[in-house]
Amino acid sequence: MPKISKQASIIAILNNKGGVGKTTTAVHLGYAIAREKKKVLCVDMDEQANFLLHVFPPKNVYELEDKQNGKPLPIIHHESGVDVLPLSFWSATSAQYVDVIRQYSQEYDYILLDCPPSLESRTRAALQAATGVLIPTEPENLSYKGLVKLINLCAEENLPVLGIIITRFDKKKAAHNFYVQQLTTMYA
Repeated sequence: MPKISKQASIIAILNNKGGVGKTTTAVHLGYAIAREKKKVLCVDMDEQANFLLHVFPPKNVYELEDKQNGKPLPIIHHESGVDVLPLSFWSATSAQYVDVIRQYSQEYDYILLDCPPSLESRTRAALQAATGVLIPTEPENLSYKGLVKLINLCAEENLPVLGIIITRFDKKKAAHNFYVQQLTTMYA
């Protein structure tokens, strides 16, 4: 019987707005998946290296930046069971990013892509590599308005939106309650 090769679920975690919890979502989702005994690779696509700074001491992250020599850096195993691919300091074409991400698709169950807070070339490459999208968002006016553009972009790329994750919710704020209701009505 021929062996069927598995393919990782490659999930782009994105929003074109900063500070909505993309990196925090990637970190915690990666840890949760690893705890379920699944192989997970988290890819830091953002040149700010927030994912790397979240899981490694700053000194180690700055050493990684110094080691960058025009090629992707190797995968780093984190004590949590998550592997990390630091693409933060690598400057490449969209096709090169896609190729590097996809080359690991048979080695992992899940690949999580922590995207930059804009729709720049790294984010576009993440969308090309991805099999689905998670959108962390705050229950606020600007975040809500930006969702339409993101969801349309996912439709253009034929990518399913796997979910919208509401972050930083404060039930004491009337606006938060309003936008949670709007999001639930529009996207549930």
